[in-house]
Amino acid sequence: LYVAPQIDVRVPRSRRASAPEPPQAQRRFPPECILLEPRLGLSAGLPCLLATAWHRRHVDTDSRSMVKKEDFQQLDRSDTDLGHPPKKVAILTAGGLAPCLSSAVGALITEYAVTHPSTEIICYVNGYKGLLLGESIKVTPAIRATAGALHLHGGSPIGNSRVKLTNVKDCVKRGLVKEGENPQQVAADQLVRDGVEVLHTIGGDDTNTAAADLSRFLKQMNYHLCVIGLPKTIDNDVFPIKQSLGAWTAAEEGARFFENVVAEHSANPRMVCRSTDHAQC
Repeated sequence: LYVAPQIDVRVPRSRRASAPEPPQAQRRFPPECILLEPRLGLSAGLPCLLATAWHRRHVDTDSRSMVKKEDFQQLDRSDTDLGHPPKKVAILTAGGLAPCLSSAVGALITEYAVTHPSTEIICYVNGYKGLLLGESIKVTPAIRATAGALHLHGGSPIGNSRVKLTNVKDCVKRGLVKEGENPQQVAADQLVRDGVEVLHTIGGDDTNTAAADLSRFLKQMNYHLCVIGLPKTIDNDVFPIKQSLGAWTAAEEGARFFENVVAEHSANPRMVCRSTDHAQC
Protein backbone atom coordinates (compact mmCIF):
# COMPACT_ATOMS: atom_id res chain seq x y z
CA LEU A 1 0.00 0.00 0.00
CA TYR A 2 1.51 3.28 -1.08
CA VAL A 3 0.63 6.76 0.11
CA ALA A 4 1.36 10.00 -1.72
CA PRO A 5 2.35 12.96 0.45
CA GLN A 6 0.19 16.08 0.50
CA ILE A 7 3.13 18.49 0.60
CA ASP A 8 6.86 18.36 1.20
CA VAL A 9 7.97 18.70 4.81
CA ARG A 10 9.51 22.08 4.02
CA VAL A 11 7.45 24.58 2.08
CA PRO A 12 9.17 25.70 -1.15
CA ARG A 13 10.03 29.35 -1.71
CA SER A 14 7.18 31.50 -2.94
CA ARG A 15 8.89 32.16 -6.24
CA ARG A 16 8.63 28.46 -7.05
CA ALA A 17 4.91 28.28 -7.66
CA SER A 18 4.63 24.77 -9.02
CA ALA A 19 6.44 21.49 -8.51
CA PRO A 20 8.65 20.28 -11.37
CA GLU A 21 7.38 17.48 -13.54
CA PRO A 22 9.03 14.14 -12.77
CA PRO A 23 11.69 12.84 -15.16
CA GLN A 24 10.64 10.44 -17.90
CA ALA A 25 12.96 7.62 -16.84
CA GLN A 26 11.41 6.80 -13.49
CA ARG A 27 11.26 3.66 -11.43
CA ARG A 28 7.93 1.88 -11.56
CA PHE A 29 6.07 -0.05 -8.91
CA PRO A 30 4.23 -3.35 -9.24
CA PRO A 31 0.45 -3.08 -9.62
CA GLU A 32 0.02 -4.34 -6.04
CA CYS A 33 1.39 -1.04 -4.69
CA ILE A 34 -1.77 1.02 -4.45
CA LEU A 35 -1.44 4.79 -4.31
CA LEU A 36 -3.55 6.64 -1.80
CA GLU A 37 -3.81 10.39 -1.45
CA PRO A 38 -4.08 11.63 2.14
CA ARG A 39 -6.75 14.14 3.00
CA LEU A 40 -4.78 15.99 5.67
CA GLY A 41 -1.09 16.00 4.82
CA LEU A 42 0.96 13.64 6.95
CA SER A 43 -2.17 12.40 8.73
CA ALA A 44 -2.09 9.95 5.84
CA GLY A 45 -0.07 7.89 8.26
CA LEU A 46 -3.35 6.86 9.85
CA PRO A 47 -5.35 3.91 8.50
CA CYS A 48 -8.60 5.86 8.74
CA LEU A 49 -7.97 7.67 5.45
CA LEU A 50 -10.49 7.29 2.63
CA ALA A 51 -9.40 5.43 -0.46
CA THR A 52 -11.77 7.48 -2.57
CA ALA A 53 -9.71 10.64 -2.17
CA TRP A 54 -8.09 11.50 -5.47
CA HIS A 55 -5.75 14.32 -6.37
CA ARG A 56 -4.14 14.68 -9.79
CA ARG A 57 -1.61 17.16 -8.47
CA HIS A 58 0.48 14.36 -7.02
CA VAL A 59 -0.63 11.24 -8.88
CA ASP A 60 -0.02 10.92 -12.60
CA THR A 61 -2.54 8.78 -14.48
CA ASP A 62 -1.32 9.07 -18.05
CA SER A 63 -0.43 6.17 -20.34
CA ARG A 64 2.96 5.70 -18.64
CA SER A 65 1.44 4.98 -15.25
CA MET A 66 0.94 1.45 -13.97
CA VAL A 67 -1.72 2.73 -11.56
CA LYS A 68 -4.84 3.92 -13.40
CA LYS A 69 -7.56 6.17 -12.06
CA GLU A 70 -10.21 3.51 -12.60
CA ASP A 71 -8.13 0.99 -10.64
CA PHE A 72 -7.81 3.49 -7.81
CA GLN A 73 -11.56 4.11 -7.68
CA GLN A 74 -12.24 0.37 -7.49
CA LEU A 75 -9.89 -0.09 -4.54
CA ASP A 76 -11.49 -2.01 -1.71
CA ARG A 77 -11.55 0.25 1.31
CA SER A 78 -11.19 -2.77 3.58
CA ASP A 79 -7.52 -2.88 2.57
CA THR A 80 -6.90 0.43 4.35
CA ASP A 81 -9.61 0.69 7.00
CA LEU A 82 -9.14 -1.52 10.05
CA GLY A 83 -12.61 -0.64 11.30
CA HIS A 84 -11.13 0.43 14.65
CA PRO A 85 -8.24 2.54 15.93
CA PRO A 86 -5.03 0.51 15.59
CA LYS A 87 -3.80 -1.04 18.81
CA LYS A 88 -0.18 -1.11 17.71
CA VAL A 89 1.72 0.48 14.83
CA ALA A 90 5.33 0.36 13.73
CA ILE A 91 7.51 2.87 11.89
CA LEU A 92 10.71 2.30 9.96
CA THR A 93 12.89 4.34 7.62
CA ALA A 94 15.08 2.69 5.02
CA GLY A 95 17.16 3.38 1.94
CA GLY A 96 19.19 6.51 1.32
CA LEU A 97 19.01 9.58 3.51
CA ALA A 98 16.67 12.44 2.62
CA PRO A 99 15.87 15.72 4.41
CA CYS A 100 12.35 14.58 5.29
CA LEU A 101 13.03 11.47 7.37
CA SER A 102 13.26 12.99 10.83
CA SER A 103 10.35 15.34 10.21
CA ALA A 104 8.13 12.56 8.83
CA VAL A 105 8.76 10.38 11.89
CA GLY A 106 7.97 13.30 14.16
CA ALA A 107 4.78 14.11 12.26
CA LEU A 108 3.51 10.53 12.49
CA ILE A 109 4.17 10.31 16.22
CA THR A 110 2.53 13.69 16.85
CA GLU A 111 -0.53 12.79 14.77
CA TYR A 112 -1.06 9.55 16.65
CA ALA A 113 -0.60 11.33 19.99
CA VAL A 114 -3.42 13.71 19.05
CA THR A 115 -5.88 11.43 17.25
CA HIS A 116 -5.21 8.00 18.80
CA PRO A 117 -3.31 8.48 22.08
CA SER A 118 -4.01 4.89 23.14
CA THR A 119 -2.25 3.41 20.11
CA GLU A 120 1.10 1.85 20.96
CA ILE A 121 3.96 2.90 18.67
CA ILE A 122 7.26 1.15 18.11
CA CYS A 123 10.09 2.05 15.75
CA TYR A 124 12.27 -0.61 14.17
CA VAL A 125 15.90 0.44 14.46
CA ASN A 126 17.86 0.80 11.22
CA GLY A 127 15.03 -0.10 8.86
CA TYR A 128 14.54 -3.68 7.75
CA LYS A 129 17.73 -4.64 9.55
CA GLY A 130 16.04 -3.96 12.87
CA LEU A 131 12.90 -5.77 11.74
CA LEU A 132 14.89 -8.91 10.90
CA LEU A 133 16.80 -8.77 14.19
CA GLY A 134 13.77 -7.88 16.28
CA GLU A 135 15.34 -4.60 17.41
CA SER A 136 12.84 -1.86 18.15
CA ILE A 137 12.26 1.03 20.51
CA LYS A 138 8.97 1.95 22.16
CA VAL A 139 7.66 5.48 21.73
CA THR A 140 7.06 6.56 25.31
CA PRO A 141 4.80 9.42 26.47
CA ALA A 142 7.91 11.55 26.92
CA ILE A 143 8.91 10.97 23.29
CA ARG A 144 5.38 11.77 22.09
CA ALA A 145 5.42 15.06 23.98
CA THR A 146 8.67 16.19 22.33
CA ALA A 147 8.26 14.60 18.88
CA GLY A 148 7.78 18.02 17.30
CA ALA A 149 11.48 18.73 17.87
CA LEU A 150 12.30 16.21 15.14
CA HIS A 151 11.22 18.80 12.55
CA LEU A 152 14.40 20.72 13.42
CA HIS A 153 16.79 17.86 12.74
CA GLY A 154 18.04 15.98 9.70
CA GLY A 155 18.93 12.34 9.28
CA SER A 156 16.74 9.64 10.78
CA PRO A 157 16.24 9.41 14.55
CA ILE A 158 15.59 5.67 14.26
CA GLY A 159 18.39 4.84 11.84
CA ASN A 160 18.55 3.70 8.23
CA SER A 161 19.93 0.73 6.34
CA ARG A 162 19.98 -0.61 2.81
CA VAL A 163 18.65 -4.11 3.34
CA LYS A 164 16.62 -5.91 0.69
CA LEU A 165 14.48 -8.75 1.95
CA THR A 166 14.63 -10.36 -1.49
CA ASN A 167 18.44 -10.51 -1.41
CA VAL A 168 18.75 -13.66 0.66
CA LYS A 169 22.50 -14.04 0.11
CA ASP A 170 23.23 -10.54 1.39
CA CYS A 171 20.99 -10.98 4.43
CA VAL A 172 22.81 -14.20 5.34
CA LYS A 173 26.21 -12.54 4.80
CA ARG A 174 25.29 -9.70 7.15
CA GLY A 175 24.13 -12.13 9.79
CA LEU A 176 20.54 -10.91 9.66
CA VAL A 177 19.11 -14.37 8.96
CA LYS A 178 20.46 -17.88 9.23
CA GLU A 179 21.41 -20.07 6.31
CA GLY A 180 18.28 -21.53 4.76
CA GLU A 181 15.93 -18.93 6.24
CA ASN A 182 13.66 -16.73 4.13
CA PRO A 183 14.09 -13.05 5.12
CA GLN A 184 10.46 -12.34 4.25
CA GLN A 185 9.31 -15.12 6.56
CA VAL A 186 11.58 -13.86 9.35
CA ALA A 187 10.29 -10.30 8.96
CA ALA A 188 6.67 -11.46 8.79
CA ASP A 189 7.05 -13.60 11.92
CA GLN A 190 8.53 -10.64 13.79
CA LEU A 191 5.60 -8.40 12.85
CA VAL A 192 3.18 -11.07 14.08
CA ARG A 193 5.08 -11.51 17.36
CA ASP A 194 5.05 -7.76 17.91
CA GLY A 195 1.33 -7.59 17.14
CA VAL A 196 1.76 -4.82 14.57
CA GLU A 197 -1.46 -3.89 12.76
CA VAL A 198 -0.14 -0.93 10.76
CA LEU A 199 3.36 -0.63 9.33
CA HIS A 200 4.55 2.82 8.26
CA THR A 201 7.47 2.64 5.84
CA ILE A 202 9.29 5.85 4.92
CA GLY A 203 11.49 5.17 1.92
CA GLY A 204 11.80 4.82 -1.81
CA ASP A 205 10.81 2.12 -4.25
CA ASP A 206 12.67 -0.79 -2.62
CA THR A 207 11.45 0.11 0.87
CA ASN A 208 7.77 0.35 0.03
CA THR A 209 7.71 -2.48 -2.50
CA ALA A 210 9.21 -4.74 0.18
CA ALA A 211 6.48 -3.61 2.57
CA ALA A 212 3.79 -4.42 0.01
CA ASP A 213 5.36 -7.87 -0.44
CA LEU A 214 5.23 -8.37 3.33
CA SER A 215 1.56 -7.45 3.41
CA ARG A 216 0.76 -10.03 0.71
CA PHE A 217 2.94 -12.60 2.45
CA LEU A 218 1.10 -12.10 5.75
CA LYS A 219 -2.26 -12.22 4.01
CA GLN A 220 -1.46 -15.79 3.00
CA MET A 221 -0.94 -16.46 6.72
CA ASN A 222 -4.40 -14.99 7.44
CA TYR A 223 -2.80 -12.01 9.19
CA HIS A 224 -3.98 -8.58 8.06
CA LEU A 225 -1.21 -5.97 7.96
CA CYS A 226 -2.06 -2.48 6.77
CA VAL A 227 1.03 -1.04 5.08
CA ILE A 228 1.15 2.72 4.59
CA GLY A 229 4.17 4.04 2.74
CA LEU A 230 5.49 7.58 2.52
CA PRO A 231 7.59 7.95 -0.65
CA LYS A 232 10.81 9.82 0.03
CA THR A 233 13.67 10.47 -2.36
CA ILE A 234 15.65 13.55 -3.28
CA ASP A 235 15.61 12.30 -6.89
CA ASN A 236 11.82 12.76 -7.17
CA ASP A 237 11.67 9.66 -9.37
CA VAL A 238 8.92 7.67 -7.64
CA PHE A 239 6.50 7.06 -10.50
CA PRO A 240 3.66 8.05 -10.72
CA ILE A 241 4.12 10.37 -7.70
CA LYS A 242 4.80 13.88 -8.97
CA GLN A 243 6.29 15.23 -5.74
CA SER A 244 8.12 13.03 -3.26
CA LEU A 245 9.15 13.95 0.25
CA GLY A 246 12.60 15.50 0.49
CA ALA A 247 12.92 16.54 -3.16
CA TRP A 248 12.10 20.22 -2.63
CA THR A 249 14.44 20.60 0.32
CA ALA A 250 17.34 18.97 -1.52
CA ALA A 251 16.75 21.10 -4.61
CA GLU A 252 16.55 24.34 -2.65
CA GLU A 253 19.61 23.63 -0.53
CA GLY A 254 21.57 22.65 -3.64
CA ALA A 255 20.51 25.86 -5.38
CA ARG A 256 21.47 27.93 -2.34
CA PHE A 257 24.89 26.29 -2.21
CA PHE A 258 25.43 26.95 -5.91
CA GLU A 259 24.48 30.60 -5.49
CA ASN A 260 27.12 31.00 -2.80
CA VAL A 261 29.79 29.21 -4.84
CA VAL A 262 29.11 31.41 -7.86
CA ALA A 263 29.38 34.53 -5.71
CA GLU A 264 32.69 33.41 -4.22
CA HIS A 265 34.36 32.41 -7.46
CA SER A 266 33.53 35.78 -9.03
CA ALA A 267 34.94 37.67 -6.04
CA ASN A 268 38.38 36.08 -5.85
CA PRO A 269 40.60 34.75 -8.66
CA ARG A 270 42.16 32.19 -6.31
CA MET A 271 40.17 29.45 -4.62
CA VAL A 272 41.06 26.69 -2.18
CA CYS A 273 41.50 23.87 -4.68
CA ARG A 274 44.05 21.99 -6.75
CA SER A 275 44.71 21.68 -10.45
CA THR A 276 42.47 19.19 -12.22
CA ASP A 277 41.79 18.09 -15.75
CA HIS A 278 38.93 20.53 -16.08
CA ALA A 279 39.95 23.45 -13.84
CA GLN A 280 43.04 25.46 -12.93
CA CYS A 281 42.99 27.58 -9.78
